[in-house]
Amino acid sequence: RYIKGSNQLFFHFSDEFRTHNTNSFALSERERMMANQGIPDNVLASGWFKLAVDEAAVIDFMPPDCYYWMFVLSDYWGCSFDYRYRPIHTNKRRARLRADGSVRLVLAPQDPQLADANWLDTAGHLEGVMQFRWIKCETPLAPPVRIVKFAELGTLP
Repeated sequence: RYIKGSNQLFFHFSDEFRTHNTNSFALSERERMMANQGIPDNVLASGWFKLAVDEAAVIDFMPPDCYYWMFVLSDYWGCSFDYRYRPIHTNKRRARLRADGSVRLVLAPQDPQLADANWLDTAGHLEGVMQFRWIKCETPLAPPVRIVKFAELGTLP
């Protein structure tokens, strides 16, 4: 019953993200998260990324003051991409900060070799779930997602 219920929950969320949050994020409700997962002060910002073969997604944000944050890419079924061999996640401790203290995430099928960005490998997927987790964060974010041509990444400000 647990496995069936968990799978149905992930499928429901993935379908919602694909329908309403393609290349954008929606914030979860704190109360619902507490009821579902039992983690106090846990908020998710989730969405569905969709890229063409020559595109990348760029997510720029100023990290809010919080105990912990993380970002991860996963598939429709809620399974993260292969973190053993690919950079598919980052967090408050691992993320490379830009000169102004902001973070730039680049979701792409290949490393753009940008010194001030955090590359996240789409692991051969052109679509999937993208998700932030904000723990003990007064102002959790749902940052904008820009879709750009991979060849133009080096020219972004």
